[in-house]
Amino acid sequence: MLKSEVEGETRSRATEAAFERKDGHVAKASDANPNERKRGGRAVRTTESSSDGFRWPADERSVSKSVNTNYVARTEPFTWVCQSSFKAHSMPVTRVAMHPEKPAVASSSDDGSWRLSALPQGELVMSGDGHKSWISSVAMHPTGTMVATASGDKTVKLWDFATNSCKLTLKGHCDSVWCLDFQETGLLLASGALDQTARVWDATTGKCRQTLRGHVDTVNAVVWKPYTNILCTGSGDKTVSLWDSRMNCCVQTLYGHRNIVQSVAVLGTTETLASCDADGVVALWDVRRMEQKLTVDCGPYAANHVASDGTGTYLAVSSEDATIKIIDIPNSTVGVLAGHEDGVQCAVFDPSTNSFIVSGCRDGTIGYWC
Repeated sequence: MLKSEVEGETRSRATEAAFERKDGHVAKASDANPNERKRGGRAVRTTESSSDGFRWPADERSVSKSVNTNYVARTEPFTWVCQSSFKAHSMPVTRVAMHPEKPAVASSSDDGSWRLSALPQGELVMSGDGHKSWISSVAMHPTGTMVATASGDKTVKLWDFATNSCKLTLKGHCDSVWCLDFQETGLLLASGALDQTARVWDATTGKCRQTLRGHVDTVNAVVWKPYTNILCTGSGDKTVSLWDSRMNCCVQTLYGHRNIVQSVAVLGTTETLASCDADGVVALWDVRRMEQKLTVDCGPYAANHVASDGTGTYLAVSSEDATIKIIDIPNSTVGVLAGHEDGVQCAVFDPSTNSFIVSGCRDGTIGYWC
């Protein structure tokens, strides 16, 4: 089904005005001097880089081969290249989600539509519209039978592939919904919004199970910890939090970012989280010890999204400088994938083989890398 003209207001994150921070307690004393949140463009560095853990440089400067407490390794070329690129949307791609079994990718866009495209050439499989505003995120159900979309109209919609129609509309957030993630069972769906809350929904009935409150700024990222009821969130208050979704309580809060947390990822089935911020800094966290293991400087441009491969070996960091940084954690190297012509909004690994990456760009294109 070809998408029709989107009704109602659409707005691009590329031109959206910076959000004014809410009054209230700053997450950490060292995180004072709040910054305007910019949806796109170059992030302004307002504080010195953290000295916690290690930092890996993401530029061409030579680095001593001896390991020390400040730097390890150097930038090295990554052998993958962009095999194909196709125009998927008329406005920025906000998120992409891979089908768990088939060579297909779902994408969402500021143009108010979602699309399922065949890989690697991008043939249209199906698309949908129905939101009254831009779509900020898309999540694939673990069975590959439907997708969920989040929108500026404050709703989440579930779309059934069999009927190519909206199955459920989830209402409850008081502001634009920004992020989504299905639990592995497919029974629960998490969402985060600009109303500073995360919600846990029954994906079958559409009923809200829990509303998680505690962040003092927008919730920009939600991701389930595999095989648990723990939900991880990243926020504009510069923190990463872990929540027990059954008990409706925050069990851990991780401090260390000096700017807005844009995205959070879990490294396979390990006890390690990755998060990235608007300074371009990627942090790795040991959630058992509640401490930061290391940081990787991929700046100075904003890091829009971070994703892990299935083994927890590699991280793909989507950057506003039109590149994807590939962090090889065991070998302590950072590679760069260049080919997009505008800021990269997101990039994910193929979930079944880890043999390719799919990325979404601000110019409305999707890239296929292998």
